Amino acid sequence: MKPTLLVLLLLTALPADAQVPGPPAGGTTGYFFGPSGNAELHTGFEGAWTLQWQDPRANCPCIGTLTLEADPVSGGYNGAWVRPDGTATLRGEASRDRRIMQGQYWLPDDGSGLVRHGFFRLEHPDDDTLTGSYKAENAVISFTWSAKRKK
Repeated sequence: MKPTLLVLLLLTALPADAQVPGPPAGGTTGYFFGPSGNAELHTGFEGAWTLQWQDPRANCPCIGTLTLEADPVSGGYNGAWVRPDGTATLRGEASRDRRIMQGQYWLPDDGSGLVRHGFFRLEHPDDDTLTGSYKAENAVISFTWSAKRKK
């Protein structure tokens, strides 16, 4: 049998789904929440943080407090983002090495008709620093934020 014919026969014998590539290693979002072996290097997201963020409003002081605590029931984190226009409630999940947290935030309705909830991502490069971004649900643009641990 000719080699070309043999290859064609083998390819047609494979199930169709074996020829379709699967999702990236990080899952559908591309973010991998697997272990990295560095969990002992960080104390976690828990605690009080001085937070600064970008905001589309020109009159925003954009400085507030972020407090996060571990939720023993869900294994994630609950928190509060104190802003000049209200306190947002946060809920998120952290990667196994506790360097990345993703989740959602909700602000109380202020009657403005603006979207008051959205998504966030925090990265924890060292014990005293957070960086990341947040965006309102259905928004195209995200805004950066960063925090230093309160001593």
